[in-house]
Amino acid sequence: MLLGNMANSTPSRVDLTNKVPVRIRSVFNADKGTLLNLSSTGAYIATPMFLLPQAQIKLQIVLREEKRWVEAEAVVVWENRGTVERRDNLPPGYGLRFLDLPAETQSVFRTLLTSDAPAPAPAPAAPEAEAASALHSEPDGPPYRLRADVVEARTPEKQAGIFVLSYDRTQEARVGRADEDLRSTIASFEGEYGYFYCETIENLEERYARECELFHRLGGDHLKLDNAEHPTAPEGSDLKCPVCVSEAAT
Repeated sequence: MLLGNMANSTPSRVDLTNKVPVRIRSVFNADKGTLLNLSSTGAYIATPMFLLPQAQIKLQIVLREEKRWVEAEAVVVWENRGTVERRDNLPPGYGLRFLDLPAETQSVFRTLLTSDAPAPAPAPAAPEAEAASALHSEPDGPPYRLRADVVEARTPEKQAGIFVLSYDRTQEARVGRADEDLRSTIASFEGEYGYFYCETIENLEERYARECELFHRLGGDHLKLDNAEHPTAPEGSDLKCPVCVSEAAT
C-alpha cells in the first residue's frame, strides 16, 4: 500500500522544512543522503551517490528526535545530476517512486506530509512561454519531456530499442519495444504521456528480454502499468520471457 491510498485530508506533496537524513543502499553501493521533499507516491533525495536509472534501492529514514529509523524501498525514476540548470534549484540527487511501504513507514510519512505546509502551486505560464522554456526547465534527464523536438534530439534515427513512458516524471506508466524505429514509436505517444526514457538495443533477444524485465519490475503483471498485457515476442521468433521462465523453474 502506498501513501496515495491515505485519507483525502493528507497533502499530496510537501517540501520538508526540516531535512530528513537517509541512508541509501543499492545493489552496487551505499551512502548517505537527505530527504528534501515527499509526495503521495515518491520523494526527492539529495545525495552524491551515483545511481542508475530504474535502480531499485533501500532507504533508512532517520528519525533523529526519536533515535530510530524506518525503512522503505523505492526505484529511481529521474536523475538530477551534472546539469547546468537543475530542476527547482535542487541539489544533485534523484527522484524516487516508492514501492510497497511498511505500515510503520506509512505512519511516519503521513506525519511528515501533514506537519509541513504543502508546496504552493506555481502560477500558470502562458503556453508560448512554457514551450520556449521547456528544454531549460527540465534536467538533462532521463526521463525527457515527450515532445516532438525533444524526441528528435534525444533518440537515434531508425534504431531499435525499448522505452518507458510516464505522465509526470514520478510514475512509470508504460513499457514498450520498437523493433524498427524507436524515434517514431515514442513520438506517436505525444499528447498521451508527458515523459520518456529509452535504450537502443540492436540484438533482438536482448531487446525482448529487457522489455520483459522492465515490465515485471515496474509491476505490469500486477496491473501497475497502462499496458497490462505481457510483452509479446517478436513476430517469427520463439523467444520466451526470461522472468517467466525463471519463475516457472522455481
